[in-house]
Amino acid sequence: MKDFKGEKILLSSERLIFNTTTDDIEFLSKSIFHISAGDSVRIDIGPLGSINPDNLFIINAPRVQFGIATKGREVEPVVKGKTLATTLETLMTAIADYSDAVAASVPEATPILQLFSDRLKQEFKLIQSDLESPGIVQSNITYTI
Repeated sequence: MKDFKGEKILLSSERLIFNTTTDDIEFLSKSIFHISAGDSVRIDIGPLGSINPDNLFIINAPRVQFGIATKGREVEPVVKGKTLATTLETLMTAIADYSDAVAASVPEATPILQLFSDRLKQEFKLIQSDLESPGIVQSNITYTI
């Protein structure tokens, strides 16, 4: 443990349990609040298997970072699922429209271009289906603002 100066309370035991029966438990810190464990840190909210949407784990912070930039890993921003899906849909529509326009503007190559344009649209439908399927591309559990 670091050498902290000033007043402190040290609780040492084989197990510590804090329990309230009618209200909250709050831990407040003017500076850093640090949790460290040798094996794992677990936060359980609601009964096991609950799908109650009111059972939320909320982190209210200007920035949240999962992991540390080490061993060649870089910290990257999280993608907003619906925003990404809308952007991809716009891009796919623009590419499909362009493909149709090219196929229609080159009469001698129209059959082969139309074949590729149709194939492209089929691939886009598969991507669109994945974007709309719960849990495949977008998380049903994790949300961001």
